[in-house]
Amino acid sequence: MFKYDTYFLYLIVLLDPQGAQENNCPKVSLSERLEKRGEFSLVEFDPLLKFIVKNPHKELLGEIEGLVGHTENKLQPMKSVIPNQSKALLNYLDLHSKLEYLDAALQKAINSLQCSLKNTKVMSTGKPHPEFQKLGSRYFYIERHVRQNWFDAADKCRRMGGHLATPQDEDELYLIRKQLEARWFWLDISNLVDKDQYISLATGKEVSYLKWRHGEPKKSSTANCAYLYAGDYYTYQCSDRNFFICQAV
Repeated sequence: MFKYDTYFLYLIVLLDPQGAQENNCPKVSLSERLEKRGEFSLVEFDPLLKFIVKNPHKELLGEIEGLVGHTENKLQPMKSVIPNQSKALLNYLDLHSKLEYLDAALQKAINSLQCSLKNTKVMSTGKPHPEFQKLGSRYFYIERHVRQNWFDAADKCRRMGGHLATPQDEDELYLIRKQLEARWFWLDISNLVDKDQYISLATGKEVSYLKWRHGEPKKSSTANCAYLYAGDYYTYQCSDRNFFICQAV
């Protein structure tokens, strides 16, 4: 019965807002009444409902929907253009990548040709460079301080009166290895001229003795030059910087 009296009182207040304003009772929020009594009147939701359905919110929603529709209209013509542009971009990137590869391959061919021509000009003076040491029956120089790419290493050996080394057999390789630390050293072995053959640029002939590590030589278009590490041969990019071994003419 008490609940019905409460609803009747709320109805009077709603119909007589002036009287409600003159009421000196302190205002209690809806949440406080719920917390204290655990009951409320649906009439109390009327102001909240009116606030939600006010026209300005409808107008704002209409403006947003209009902007979305306008944006979709602008994007519509682009839907047919974007796939074509994407395809053209991918084709361009693919062509650019191929050109870069061909340019690098051409540069390697030029460098190998220059090295080969320079090595043919190296003449034996009968006396090796003072920094060369005799290992077995031949003389070698081991560069342990300056790392260079394969082409610069070949040029350094040429200017010292020799060329990059090519061990002729297991015994000679053993003598060289005893002088080395656990580092990488370029040799005069590459497949720059023929991808299926590893030749010495100093002689222009296929290398007769090769001691490849298991899994070598790599089946890669960029791993063209050979280096010695821990007694085995490996292939890597000629542009990599390593120590190197020279051999007197």
